[in-house]
Amino acid sequence: MNLNRKQWMVLICFFICCSGVTGILRSQDSNFDTSSFNIDDNAGYVPLQADKVVILSSEVVAVIKKIHHKAQDFVKKGDVLIDFDAELIELQVERIEEQLQMGTKFKKALVNQEYRTDTYNLLKGLAEEKIGNTNIAAVSQKELREAKQAKEIADLDVQEAKLEKILMENDLKTQKVNLKKHKVVSPIDGVVVSFNTIPSMRERSLKKPEVGEAVRTGQEVMVVMKVDRFKLSHQVPASQVNSVKLGQEAIVYVRDYEDTPVLAKVVYISPTVVINEFEIQVELKNPPKKDAAKGEYPYLFREGMEARVELDNIPDN
Repeated sequence: MNLNRKQWMVLICFFICCSGVTGILRSQDSNFDTSSFNIDDNAGYVPLQADKVVILSSEVVAVIKKIHHKAQDFVKKGDVLIDFDAELIELQVERIEEQLQMGTKFKKALVNQEYRTDTYNLLKGLAEEKIGNTNIAAVSQKELREAKQAKEIADLDVQEAKLEKILMENDLKTQKVNLKKHKVVSPIDGVVVSFNTIPSMRERSLKKPEVGEAVRTGQEVMVVMKVDRFKLSHQVPASQVNSVKLGQEAIVYVRDYEDTPVLAKVVYISPTVVINEFEIQVELKNPPKKDAAKGEYPYLFREGMEARVELDNIPDN
C-alpha cells in the first residue's frame, strides 16, 4: 500500500489520540462512580397473598338501613356487616306468630269436632233403643243421619284448620328466611377491605354502598379478606426441581420485619418450567399482634407486604 506523507501523518495523529483516551479512562477507573447503576434491591421479594377473599352480595332488593363496619375493621364469623330495611317483613312475622300462638280457628274446630262426635255417638245409641213396648226408635234415622253429617263436616273443619296452621308455619319459616337475607353476615374471621383492593372490582369502578341507597339482588356490597394465613410465590431454578417437596419447610422474611422470620410450608409446586424456573407457593401463619384492641387488625402482616422465601435443604448449583 503506497501512502503519501500527508496520509501517514493523519494515521499517526489518530493512533496518538486513541492512546490518550485509553489512558484517561484507565486513570479514572479506580474512581468510577457506580451509583449511577440501578441495583435491584427487590430481587426475590413478592407480595403476600391473602388466603381467601369473600365478596358478599345482596340476596334481596332492599334499602340499606345501617352499615356496621367499614374498611380495615376486623370482624368475626357471624358478625352483622349490613342491615337492610325489613320493617314490613318484621310486621308480617309478628302477625303470623300471634295467629299461631292464639290458634283460634284450630281450637274452635277441635271443640266443634268433639261436640259433633259426642252428639253422633249419643244419637247412635238412642237409635238402637225403642220407646216403651213399641217398635218406634228413640231417634229417627233422619236425626241420626244429620248428626253423622255434622260430625263429618266437623272432621273436615279440623283438617282444614290443621292445613291452614301448617301453611302459616311454612309462611313463617319463609318470612324468617327472607328476614335473614336482609342482613349481610361475615362468613369468616377477617378484615373488611375496600372494593378497589380487588382487581376485578377495581376495573369495574364499583362504588361502595351507602346508607339509604337501594341495592338489587346480586349486587356486591362488601368484601372480607381472610388474613390469618398468607401464601407467597417463589421461583426456583429448574435444576432444583427434584429437591423441592410438598410439605417442605421454608423461612419467610417480610420486608421491614426481617428480624421476625416466619416458618412456612410448601403447598404448591408448578408442573411446568418457564425460562428455566418453576413456581412454588408456600403458606405461613400470620403472627398475632400484641395488645390489639377489639375490632382492630389483630395480625402483624398485611396483604400486599413484600416478602422473600428461603427454602431449607436446597443445594446451590
